[in-house]
Amino acid sequence: MSALTIPLAAVAVILAVLAILALRFPRGRADWPLDSTATGFLALSVTMLVILLIAVYFATRQLQWPPAVITAGLGSALAIGALAIVSLLLPRGVPRR
Repeated sequence: MSALTIPLAAVAVILAVLAILALRFPRGRADWPLDSTATGFLALSVTMLVILLIAVYFATRQLQWPPAVITAGLGSALAIGALAIVSLLLPRGVPRR
């Protein structure tokens, strides 16, 4: 995969998403149901997802991973450990405003 393929694929995906949004909301902002704050949070969430997917792609391309069972076991152990830490730090859950 060349260095130009990833940006071209990103531009193609962005154009496809914008085309779908243009079909769904033809009058633009007048049809959009979210306010500017919610739109900003949605854009940041999607951006973080894209960054995570790119990071996972490069990690799987560059690293030699152990077998899938070991990776799944370690991932499960890390997830359970993270949940335990969160439950200790926030016993009543995330506070609302």
